[in-house]
Amino acid sequence: MLDESFVDGATMMFKENAIPEEKNSKRYSVLQRFKNTLGRGEGRRHSVAGKVTAGKTLAGKTTPSTSSMARRSRTTSKKKMHRQMFDQSRAYYGTPPKMSKGSQDWAGQASPSVVGRMDKSEKKKQEAVFEITTGESKYVDGLSHIEAVYSNVMLTNSFVTASEHLSIFSNLPAIAKAHAELNEMFKRARTGEGIANMGEMVVDWFQQWELEKEYGIYCANLAYGKHVLRKVIQKYKVNKDGRFEAFLQATTTLKKSQRQMLQDMLDAPRRRLQNYKLLLVAVRKFTDYQLPDAGHLDHAIQLLTGACHEVDKVVRDKGRDRIVAIQESIDMQHVNSWQRVDLVNDNVPLMLEGEATLKDGKPCKIFLFQHMLLITKESKHTPGKVVIVGRPTSLPHLEIESERVASFKGKTRLGEDELACTISIRNNDAVSGTTKGTLRRGLNRISSQTGKSTMIKFASKDERQEWASAIMGCKDQCNGEAVITFV
Repeated sequence: MLDESFVDGATMMFKENAIPEEKNSKRYSVLQRFKNTLGRGEGRRHSVAGKVTAGKTLAGKTTPSTSSMARRSRTTSKKKMHRQMFDQSRAYYGTPPKMSKGSQDWAGQASPSVVGRMDKSEKKKQEAVFEITTGESKYVDGLSHIEAVYSNVMLTNSFVTASEHLSIFSNLPAIAKAHAELNEMFKRARTGEGIANMGEMVVDWFQQWELEKEYGIYCANLAYGKHVLRKVIQKYKVNKDGRFEAFLQATTTLKKSQRQMLQDMLDAPRRRLQNYKLLLVAVRKFTDYQLPDAGHLDHAIQLLTGACHEVDKVVRDKGRDRIVAIQESIDMQHVNSWQRVDLVNDNVPLMLEGEATLKDGKPCKIFLFQHMLLITKESKHTPGKVVIVGRPTSLPHLEIESERVASFKGKTRLGEDELACTISIRNNDAVSGTTKGTLRRGLNRISSQTGKSTMIKFASKDERQEWASAIMGCKDQCNGEAVITFV
């Protein structure tokens, strides 16, 4: 693209030179062509072949030869016109500077004499080093962009509260500060022949900042942060306030946003950490083992591998990825108020999950948390979503009625093998409920003095035994106390 001042000046020049422009002509004016060429004009393209328009004769019939001639004539005329306009503009303003993307590899930016002295292995090593340094620079720019355009603006304009802001961005400023220092280290170490001590710098930097701890905190909070962001967006939609959504859409048009939404940009730290090992392995591959930096590179690769494993462990132990996924799979628009659980806010570990079959033969998914049992089935209103079966069962109020199932054999019409794979779960928390919508409703009501019982059939006896043991184990750990949060 040409400079904007150049476009405005050239447009003024054409007006001053009085280039003819017929309003009713089917030909494009020179000025209008010039605007469209530079991406500033809008308009309808017309034919350059008199009364022959888009290969059609006056009778309206299309002939292949006429169409081909029109296309060739249109292309030739455009080239001549563009050349004529550029020559006139150059004579008036001088030659505009060329806008190039720049070289994308190290050899294109290094001195030819330096490149000529290197062997093939050293060139490939410096290419890998160049990829690390340029990627680091872009990564630091991206983190600075998130902080300046999103983090600061959202807090300053009160789009989010302080707690929501901390949940969304977590410790991102600490990670940005650490990588800004690494980027400066690369700039100071870069010479005309590249960087020779990449491994040593990475080791010193990584140990100084304890990045496995910082990345563990961020990645474990990532799913929850995105969940909070979606809730904030939904809150503004419910209130019919379009300011926040308009802000997020406007920021995607910025160059550094690269048409990405904030939810996607928050994934950058996780992706970058995974790439370090692969990039350093490429540098080590072309580094002579006799060089001092070879050992440092091996140490750096070992540190980054351990950091990735440590981060994965933290995400498994403290992350809310699976809990957020379960929460968002529930069809909240078609559940009762006493079924609107908030699993993310509870932040209780998920102990076991699996698939089974309800008494009516419909498949269901079961989730055992440390404080409650959740039984879900497919929603008939929203494809891909699930609804909660009955009331979420708090473990202190849960009883397994495995012995009582046999007494209902005739009513349930289950065979001996089926009974051995079936478990009956009763929720004693619904004893006082008697109105429509409480847990007394249902096919599996035991009596008027107890809560609702739900019969679940597993695929095998071993699976049934596994679930029964896990439920009783979690119930014992609750010590009679468990609080379920509702939305």
